[in-house]
Amino acid sequence: MKKFFFYSFIALIPLSACSQKSDKEQSDAIKQIKVAELNQIDFAANPEFVLIDVRTTEEVNDGAIANSKHIDVLEQDSFNNAVQELDKSKTYYLYCRSGGRSTRAAEMMKAMGFENLYNVEGGITAWKGQGFPIE
Repeated sequence: MKKFFFYSFIALIPLSACSQKSDKEQSDAIKQIKVAELNQIDFAANPEFVLIDVRTTEEVNDGAIANSKHIDVLEQDSFNNAVQELDKSKTYYLYCRSGGRSTRAAEMMKAMGFENLYNVEGGITAWKGQGFPIE
């Protein structure tokens, strides 16, 4: 019986290795930032950090995080044009309602040559949930 468990354990080792991301996949992944960490950044005082709201205009009209730049990811042409005008040397923090669209937007920006990208985990929903202000 001990041999059975031993060999079963040995057989599972290659399976667990397959589920882990390679170093390249991990470096290609979009970095994540929690809203509590984002709240510590003074975007008004640090021009090298840019906060981008990728939600629709209607969503932004219901409130946004202070000092954020609105670029609607669903408006593909205007999104691409606006992003092409951004400085690739800056660090960008992207948010949407819950984190899905901003992840997609960050992936698009990464494909355009941007390197310093962060997705805000949970988006504005998490921001409001922590009681942080909106304007």
